[in-house]
This record gives sequence, structure tokens and C-alpha cells, in this order.
Amino acid sequence: GDDWTVDVEDVRQPVGGLIVHRGEVVEGQPRPGDRCTAQVDGERRLDITRNHTATHLLHAVLRQVLGSHVQQRGSLVAPDRLRFDFSHDQPITPDELDTIEHEINEAILANMPVVAVWKDLASARAEGAMALFGEKYGDVVRMVQIGDGHFSRELCGGTHVRSTAEIGVFKILSESSSAANVRRIEAVTGPEAVRLLRERDALLREAAAELRATPEQVPAKIAELRKRVKGAAKRGGAD
Repeated sequence: GDDWTVDVEDVRQPVGGLIVHRGEVVEGQPRPGDRCTAQVDGERRLDITRNHTATHLLHAVLRQVLGSHVQQRGSLVAPDRLRFDFSHDQPITPDELDTIEHEINEAILANMPVVAVWKDLASARAEGAMALFGEKYGDVVRMVQIGDGHFSRELCGGTHVRSTAEIGVFKILSESSSAANVRRIEAVTGPEAVRLLRERDALLREAAAELRATPEQVPAKIAELRKRVKGAAKRGGAD
């Protein structure tokens, strides 16, 4: 009768060495001094790790495609999506977005190992590890390395997949401005990306059925239909 359960909603570190869990009591009544066992939601954690490692891939590929001026300016890693803000002074073109998405999925298919190592800050910086702007680091840091390190090295304390293949697939949802000279990319990975691709595939099949065409013929059929509507409008105006 002393069993109780708390759903943890947030974890913070108000001072060094002290980790505070905040949550909602959903069963029983916890009391000061009670011993408890913390249990991670494995499926939710895996979705978060996919999106977190994907932000590292995205950061690296953005620097390859847009230039070394790209620096992280903020991010959100949730179970169902990721958001990445970065320094860049103009919108990303559709061709650039296609290249970015392609290169990230190539890195996923390459099944590169993702390894976290602890080392002194000077050594990590000498190896080219990326650090967050304005973040304070101790003398010993955790460096997350993708592949042999040439693809990506970042100072990071978060959870990550063991290899890039665990991400599954990466799909960009949008690209926009979040502040002056700061752009934002939102994307999905893993099961959420598969769900989105299946949903869009179903919509394409539905559109093809309405046009009495194959999915590959849809753009041509739409162009033909627009041409016919435009011609009918011109004839109506002439009458």
C-alpha cells in the first residue's frame, strides 16, 4: 500500500551537482525519505536520441553546404520533431534544402558509429570539436563524435544513438527566419518521418486517382488541367 508513481515532466540542474526532477503524482502518496526507482520510457527516449543525433548531422551538413559561418543558435529536441536555429543571413534555396536533406540521409545510411568520449577541453578544441556559443565548459568535457570524427565533433552532454542508421530517415518540414540573421529548420526522423512519408504518399495516390493518372503523371496532368482552365477563361472573356 506504500507504492506510488510520479510522472517526471522536467529535469533541471539549478546548481552544480544537484539534479532536480519535477513531475506529477499519478498514484499513491510519496513521503520525504522514501526510496524509489527511476525508470526511463524506452520508446520515448529512443525517439529523442534519434532527433538529437540528427541535429548534430544537420549542423555538420549545414556547414558543408552553406559555409563555416554557420553556428548553432538554439535547438529543440522532442520525441516527435527537432528544431535547429543557426546563423545565416538569407533564406536557404530549395536546391540547397534538397542537398542538405540528401546528405543527411546519406550519412544515416552510412551507419557511422556515434561515440561519446571524455577529454580535456584543450584537446577537444584542438581536434575541432564544435562548442555552443556562450556556453561555459569545465576543464574536462564530453565530446560526441560521429564516424571517425571528420564528419562531426561536438561538445555535448545529451543522449545519442549508437550509430547513425538508428535514425532511420530524416525529412525537413520547413525552413524559416527565427531572428535577424538566424534561420530555423524543423524536421522529423524515425517513425514520425515514416508516418509523414506514408501520409504524403497516400495523398499523392488519391490525387492521381482523381486525375485518372499514375502518381508519376500527376504534375503533367495538373499542368494540362490548368492550361485548359486558362483557355476556357479566355474564351469566356472573348464571348
